[in-house]
Amino acid sequence: MEAVPARYGRALPIPQAPALPKPAERPARELPRLSAEQLAERRAGSRVAERNGMKLTFRAAFLFAAVFAILLVIVHSYMQISQLAKEFTENTHALQALKREERTLTRQAEAGVSLTEVEDYARDVLKMVKPNADQIVYISMAGEDAAEVIPVTGFWGGVKQLFSTAMTKTKEFFD
Repeated sequence: MEAVPARYGRALPIPQAPALPKPAERPARELPRLSAEQLAERRAGSRVAERNGMKLTFRAAFLFAAVFAILLVIVHSYMQISQLAKEFTENTHALQALKREERTLTRQAEAGVSLTEVEDYARDVLKMVKPNADQIVYISMAGEDAAEVIPVTGFWGGVKQLFSTAMTKTKEFFD
């Protein structure tokens, strides 16, 4: 046994590994003797098997290309979904910020306008005056309400009436 110098003051012995027994020798297995004809058949058969195994058929190539194309489409769709999700998140944050700003501006607008300010503006700038009790006139509607029903003549008469009513209401609105 050899000794290895120790760092801390004493030498430590190195143990030796035990010797391994040698493997028992086995006699080589003898292969059966084949005739030249049998050897030729085996060689030809193995070549055919190698050729068939290595041969790439059109169907296999087509299936490989189809699977690859489908995988590309799937990856592309996931990329689009990810991009849309990112845009959605950004737009959601922008919408929330705009809603906060709207609430702030609404509060400022409501706080900025009071009825006394409106009244002062009307009285001082526009020179408006509040009416007295004797200036207020109440109108009595003692008569009964009446309505006139116009008969509709067919489909086209109804369409014509619809447009004429719409035009009348529009004219009244702008007048």
